[in-house]
Amino acid sequence: MSGIRKIAADLYARTKQYIKSIGRGKIGGAEGPEIAPGEEGAKVGEAGLRYKLLAILIILTLLPLLAAGYLTLNMITENMDEQTRITVEKDARAAEYIFMHRLEECAFQVGMAANNPKMLRAFEVDDYERVLAALYSDKANYGLDFLTLLDAERFVEVRANSGELQPGSKVDFALLEKGLHGTLSGLTVLPEDFLREEQLLEKAAVRVKDPDGGLGSGDDKEGRAMAFAAVVPIVDQQDGERLEGVLIGGVLLNNNDHFVEGIAQTLGVTTTFFFEDLRVATTVLDERGEKAIGTRAAQNVAHTVLVEEKPYSGRALVVDENYITSYLPLRDHDKEVVGMLYVGIPEAPFIKTKDANRNRFLLIGALSLVIALGVALKFSKGITDPLNMIVNRMRNVAYTGALDQEVKIEREDEIGKIAKGFNIMLGSLKDTLHTMQEMSEKINFSTGELSAAVQQSNAAMEEIALATGDSVAHQAQEIAHVSEQAAAKGKEDEENA
Repeated sequence: MSGIRKIAADLYARTKQYIKSIGRGKIGGAEGPEIAPGEEGAKVGEAGLRYKLLAILIILTLLPLLAAGYLTLNMITENMDEQTRITVEKDARAAEYIFMHRLEECAFQVGMAANNPKMLRAFEVDDYERVLAALYSDKANYGLDFLTLLDAERFVEVRANSGELQPGSKVDFALLEKGLHGTLSGLTVLPEDFLREEQLLEKAAVRVKDPDGGLGSGDDKEGRAMAFAAVVPIVDQQDGERLEGVLIGGVLLNNNDHFVEGIAQTLGVTTTFFFEDLRVATTVLDERGEKAIGTRAAQNVAHTVLVEEKPYSGRALVVDENYITSYLPLRDHDKEVVGMLYVGIPEAPFIKTKDANRNRFLLIGALSLVIALGVALKFSKGITDPLNMIVNRMRNVAYTGALDQEVKIEREDEIGKIAKGFNIMLGSLKDTLHTMQEMSEKINFSTGELSAAVQQSNAAMEEIALATGDSVAHQAQEIAHVSEQAAAKGKEDEENA
């Protein structure tokens, strides 16, 4: 009886212990970490699942968006750089067109001076005073830097620059030699002697600056000059073939601020004329705010344009600042590269624009991140809070054994299904425990009946045992008495024998 009751009580206790083991992680014999009943489920739900959801949101949504934005920003920046480079190259071609147009204009002006009727009539009669007057007037009207009449042997007859007759000196440079047989114009390099005789040496001289920005020594000057020049033969008016003289004229490019600034203002760029790699006219300013005349081009640019005879475009160091540039080779009448034409714009404004775009992108990205995190926190809270409620109710069931922990979550999603499943599980546990209690009570009742029956059986057995014991004792006494009588009789028989 006591053994059966003990088994029933032990079964009920094990059932409740099993329920509690759900919260302690001891199901199936595997023992997990102990969690105190007072601890909340936020460690699993809030600190675990919520952060995982945020991590998933960042990895799967925000990071791709930020990466796409960064790539888009780079593409915009690269496209901006490319468009700027193309624009500067177009400006360089426009500047080259203006440059060549001025050369053609110079040739036309010298031609007009050579065909000036007043000058020709005076030249025919050797009236050099009137020739000088005509040349001086044309030089001033056309804006030429020099206009000189030579005879057929290239000796000077009249110089418009001197204002007086200076016959006798001979002029000799390549363009003149080729122009004796027909009109010829082009970009040319004027020698120092010619500039001195034309009283243009000071106007054309460029003092070369040291690489650190300082001026060189007093003798460190470029004495030659790059110029537009035209040579127009003057033939005999009677037969039209015999060479009577040659008119040469042109415009200096060295220190020609008016021309270089006109191109710069027309195109909205900085402009420079290079004689070889030396700036001889420019709108670029140095660190002191002065025009950077006498400074040299970057070595990589000079090598590309002057040695390889190729255009250069792209980023380049101009004086002491980075520019977006385009350099074109300048060729003389023999197609030899003698200088460079530059146009460019400072890179600093574009860098500021890029930085502004980047900062704007970062600001938008940060705001998007904050907004997304706020939405994600609210979204994750809608997931983790119900789960935390379910976990806490499960722990209450495990630690207290109380089965009145139904979860009230009215949702139709997976969390709602979990809550309904939990409530169903609690109902099943209640039914199981109720059944176990009824079984225990029935067993206890049956055990009581069995106990009474056993007691009655024990009393009957005791009575039987008592009755059986008295009968056996009487019979034993009788047997003993008969045995004593038989022994006595045997002894008498022995004696009688």
